[in-house]
Amino acid sequence: MVEGLMIIYATKIFNETSKQMFVKIWDIVHEKHDDVKELISSIDLDSKVELVESVVRDIHDIMKEHRISPNNSLNFSLSKLMEIIQIIHNDLNEIKKGIEYHKTLWFNYFRTPTYYNIMEKVKSDKKLLDSRFDDLVKIISLFKQTNFRNDHMENEKENGNEK
Repeated sequence: MVEGLMIIYATKIFNETSKQMFVKIWDIVHEKHDDVKELISSIDLDSKVELVESVVRDIHDIMKEHRISPNNSLNFSLSKLMEIIQIIHNDLNEIKKGIEYHKTLWFNYFRTPTYYNIMEKVKSDKKLLDSRFDDLVKIISLFKQTNFRNDHMENEKENGNEK
């Protein structure tokens, strides 16, 4: 009973985190502001977040198909990935606000925009996103190996070939 509740809870956390991540990814990929689009393009952020989305969707589908619940490591990795995507999303919004504000300043073409430091932060955060995505891929690999091993052991028990 308790194990069943834990599986439902873990799956719910995984699903909610995935959905929140997809909303942020959609916003990043479909950015309309030219300066922000240029930043996103220069660091290849759009491709990375689309890849993250694709991998998370695939894992979700596989888990659903095989009725597997995510383990703690997978949930943790996913939440950390979501965290950095949220940070990047917020920074991109701050850059847009900074751009709009800078346009209102007198002699704005002589002034250094204050949002440049946020642009540098996004570049740094992209490296963190890359690192966390690599971690997720490693955890997925371990997760798949563990589930394969468990499935194999269950099949051995069912066939009467316990080791």
